[in-house]
Parts: sequence; structure tokens; C-alpha cells
Amino acid sequence: MEATDYYRILQVDPLAEPEVIEAARNRLSRMYHPDVNPSAGAAERMKQINAAYDVLSDPERRTRYDATRGPGNARPPRRRSLAWLWTVLLAATGLLLFRFRPRLGILFLAAWLVAWVVIRVARSYRR
Repeated sequence: MEATDYYRILQVDPLAEPEVIEAARNRLSRMYHPDVNPSAGAAERMKQINAAYDVLSDPERRTRYDATRGPGNARPPRRRSLAWLWTVLLAATGLLLFRFRPRLGILFLAAWLVAWVVIRVARSYRR
């Protein structure tokens, strides 16, 4: 039995973000939905598209699927951003400065808080 490649069905890269996978599913659904496409294979193709989207849209199921694809096809781990390092440096500098120059320390701690919020918001949009 041949293994199904869900990335090939949705025509996306294995490194694709969830938004790209959803856009690919929507694009293919508009092409292959049985109400729009009267061909005989459209219904079967639509079932494949939905099955691929169900697996790739759920992070846990996607991780399990990637593990079964084999070492040559496995998705590489996501590289962690270095933004967390800057927030740690800002916080440490703020705490050190707070001891000797409280106003400057508060300024650095406020900058750390802003950076932390910006990173969290950016991360929530990326998911």
C-alpha cells in the first residue's frame, strides 16, 4: 500500500505555516468541490484534501505524521528566535541598574516589558 503524502495533496512545503496550509485547502476546495467541479474524480479529490487538512492543521497529529514520513522526509525543527535573549538582557540590565540608578532601571524594565509583549503578540499572529 502506498503512503499518502499530505503535503503533496495540499501542494505545500513541509515547512509551511498553518496559515499557508489553510489557504491551500481553501484554494483547492474552490477547485475540486463537487458542487463546482462536476468531474467524476472531484469528490474523491475533495476527500483527500479534507483528510490532509485534518492531519496537517492539528499540531499534534502533524508532528506524529512527520515522524512516520521517515528520516529523509521529516520536517526539521523550527529554529528558535533570539528575541528571548534580548528580553533577558533588558531585564537583567534593568535589575542591575535599578540597584544603583532607580530611574534608569525602571526605564530598562519598562523596555523589557514592551519587548516581551511585542514578542508574545508577534508569536500569537505567527501561529
